[in-house]
Amino acid sequence: MLDESYQAGIDAFAKDPRVPPEVFKDLAEQLVALKLIDAAAAQKTPLTAYYDNRYVDELEKAGFFKRLWQ
Repeated sequence: MLDESYQAGIDAFAKDPRVPPEVFKDLAEQLVALKLIDAAAAQKTPLTAYYDNRYVDELEKAGFFKRLWQ
């Protein structure tokens, strides 16, 4: 039972923790629709201002995730 619980937990984790840009595009659109942020400001702000995948990329290059998910 412990092995099955462990496997279910492992399978639930995202193997690639990068943040996809479309997530923030959708979020910004929702915030504009709710009038929580200004539409013009949302269009001027690059999506990369909300997230930074460089640390994930460094871990990937170092082989961290490959070793983690073996």
